[in-house]
Amino acid sequence: MTSAPPPSTPRAGQITGFVLGLIVFVCISMIAMASYIKYELDRAQTDLVAPESLLASDQDIFEKLQRSLGYGGFVGMAQNFVTTRDDSVVPDMKAQLKAANDMMARLPERTPAAVRHDLQTVLATFGAAMQKIEKSASDATIPFTATDMMPLYAALPVLDARVAGSAFAGHRTAQNQAQF
Repeated sequence: MTSAPPPSTPRAGQITGFVLGLIVFVCISMIAMASYIKYELDRAQTDLVAPESLLASDQDIFEKLQRSLGYGGFVGMAQNFVTTRDDSVVPDMKAQLKAANDMMARLPERTPAAVRHDLQTVLATFGAAMQKIEKSASDATIPFTATDMMPLYAALPVLDARVAGSAFAGHRTAQNQAQF
């Protein structure tokens, strides 16, 4: 006596195929999600370990701004101009001011509005000094003196504080995002 195979209907095969397909789809989705989460965790760990590498380009912009306006840049040349009356430094001073304006235009978008405003005010102070230096170079009756350097000296601590503060804020923001 042979037993007959159980009746097979096309509907039962379709349901079995659908269930198996659904199980495979869920498994692949879970593998993909686990891979993405691992990728994000690895990236966050890298950010926590070396946030300086992520912020190096932003910090470089602030440092170039500081160098172009500081004692090694515009202020140093202005001091030289006051003491020697050498008109040949005027184009170099213009170039330093232009470099500072270029760096200001390239500030990171996450730079706070208050920092941007203060840096714009510092640049305006240097721009006004440049106009007086140009007038002094072309007309000897309008001297650029050590007294005219006072606003520049007063602007440098603001510049230094904003550059240092923005570097600290950038590190803190990157670490907060990485920890999240």
